[in-house]
Amino acid sequence: MCILDEIGFTPDQYFELKDKRMTDEEIAYDELDITPWHLAQWKKRHGVRNGKIRHGKKFTREEWEEKRKEGLTEPEIAEFFEYKTFSIYLRYKRSLGIPPMTKKIERTPELLAEIKKYLDQGLLIKEITEKISVKMSSVMVGRIIREEGLHDGKSNNQKRFRKNRKAARKGA
Repeated sequence: MCILDEIGFTPDQYFELKDKRMTDEEIAYDELDITPWHLAQWKKRHGVRNGKIRHGKKFTREEWEEKRKEGLTEPEIAEFFEYKTFSIYLRYKRSLGIPPMTKKIERTPELLAEIKKYLDQGLLIKEITEKISVKMSSVMVGRIIREEGLHDGKSNNQKRFRKNRKAARKGA
């Protein structure tokens, strides 16, 4: 922690000074009363490079655990550390050895039968996601269908799409 962190100097304040066409030396000596070296260290720590913030602030595993204890969700933590995209945040988190927060969904025979039943009714994956008893994303439902081979060959949805396309061509 440096003096700039203690006084609460933020990257936004730095960018405001840069917008006034000030050099780093002018900002360090005239505005902050520190050496350019200290400013450079602060910039490095906060991910400020060439007048821009990198993808997000680097954090330690302890800082991440602290945010989880505060009750923040993954997207909220990514926003707190100012990551531009969630995938960049996840990549950095993985590089620290922090395991993913996804919960493992057990593929019980009952769940597979339920998904298969809805598939046989011709429901779309999004509709199946809303109806099944286990809360999960449409992507996960699609993955389970694909990996477990729950639909054989072409799904009813593809037949329905083909039928609608033929009807649309006739009407056009």
